[in-house]
Amino acid sequence: MRRQFPTASLLLAGQGPEETTLKAQCHELQLDTAVCVTGHVAHPWSFFAGATLFVLPSRHEGLPNALLEAAAAGLPLVALPASDGLTGLLRSQPGVWLAPEISSEALAASLLAALQSLQPGQRCAHSFVEQFRIDRAIQAYERLIDETLHARAEEKQP
Repeated sequence: MRRQFPTASLLLAGQGPEETTLKAQCHELQLDTAVCVTGHVAHPWSFFAGATLFVLPSRHEGLPNALLEAAAAGLPLVALPASDGLTGLLRSQPGVWLAPEISSEALAASLLAALQSLQPGQRCAHSFVEQFRIDRAIQAYERLIDETLHARAEEKQP
């Protein structure tokens, strides 16, 4: 990555048991100025305006809110196929580079492909996030409640 994109930087948001090891590895590889490990971030979307893309390197993940937030902000996405649901959601979507397998090599190749394709400041209209909008979720919950109440009322009738 550094050979092809020498000025690229990486912001790692989040915390976990490998944070100390990761920081030490960055130092060992002389990437201190290229990689920023933030730890827990309460509002990750605050970084989206200055980001080129959003990378989800998780090996196991259901449906991450951070990815949906990044997609709603129009960020291009790079991800590992961390679950069937995630793969089904992202496969063949424009502005998404989904690695073919869960490996660091596949993630690196997808990340390079994305960076080679993107224009500075490019954003993507990820239509798949529409189904997760709050107004749609509320309507779905209201329908479910109405259907449940209606079914219970029918069960009580002789």
